[in-house]
Amino acid sequence: MYKQWKVVVATMVGVPMLWSMSAQAQEEGANVVPVELFACTYREGKGWDDLSKINERFAKWSKKHDDGYSAWTISPNFRANDGEFDIGWIGSWDKGGAAMGKGLDRWMKDSDGLAGAYNEVIDCSHSLVSSAPLNAAEGPPDNGVVMFSSCTLEEGRNARESYAAHKAFSDAMREMGGKGQSWLMYPALGFGEMDFDYYHVTTFKSYEELGEGWNLYTNGKGYEKWGQMLGGVASCDSPRAYTARLVVGNKR
Repeated sequence: MYKQWKVVVATMVGVPMLWSMSAQAQEEGANVVPVELFACTYREGKGWDDLSKINERFAKWSKKHDDGYSAWTISPNFRANDGEFDIGWIGSWDKGGAAMGKGLDRWMKDSDGLAGAYNEVIDCSHSLVSSAPLNAAEGPPDNGVVMFSSCTLEEGRNARESYAAHKAFSDAMREMGGKGQSWLMYPALGFGEMDFDYYHVTTFKSYEELGEGWNLYTNGKGYEKWGQMLGGVASCDSPRAYTARLVVGNKR
């Protein structure tokens, strides 16, 4: 969903960080993929019912023209510091950058009227991140909960170190019984000036799973492992939680 449905290409930021992150992720056997993010507000008189009808049409279009693309809408639930928007959109291409470019070209060439339909319902900003999985063995999730936390490297630290630290923490939580899947997402296009370095993103199949993870982190002393592994490497702010609804899913 593009504002005027054209890709806004901004200056690439943090290229050395992206290269370092990609190298570390690939050493761990991870596949770095492009993910687009939209923050949208409803136009006057429009709402979820209007958007969901277009999403149904988009799912059919995407399955036919953009193989490997998965997308979710996200509705804010627990948040205080992520700016004002009504609805978000997360879209990923599990086959990588070439598939992304092909899909975007196809969309711009002929969206079957969907671009205009979306523009009548929502007004969006658009950005792109490079996403590296920490613990995502089950692949793209379906409906559920997604949490975003903005993270900043400590002085003298780099992306390789932070990736390794987050991976160690994610593995430790899994060993404790945690069910969340997690990724690091590094800003690539459309962000402009930033006051953070990357996102730590975690998904759960339900709020019950989120609650179980919260219990492991607090009463199970997962926070001690966080301090041991991330302390002195990176600091992350309080996560924002969103209800995620699958729009279209193309599983690996």
